Amino acid sequence: MSPPIRSHLVDFNHGYDAGYKQAIEDLRAALLPLSEHFIDIHPRRADELRELLYPFEEYLEQRIERMTPDGEFEDGLGI
Repeated sequence: MSPPIRSHLVDFNHGYDAGYKQAIEDLRAALLPLSEHFIDIHPRRADELRELLYPFEEYLEQRIERMTPDGEFEDGLGI
């Protein structure tokens, strides 16, 4: 199931930092459903994919946590 689509106008009223924080949370919330969807479309390899994808999700979550709004695109979201 996909995370709910948020109106960016809602965050606009709360400022850049609040919008950036929400973008990070939206990105993190999308990781597990995207991974599970990928596993669902490759059912014969589900166990093998979980062994690979779950540690990769953890890696991505750690990288996302370190992103800053004023960082370069590689280290930030570029928004």
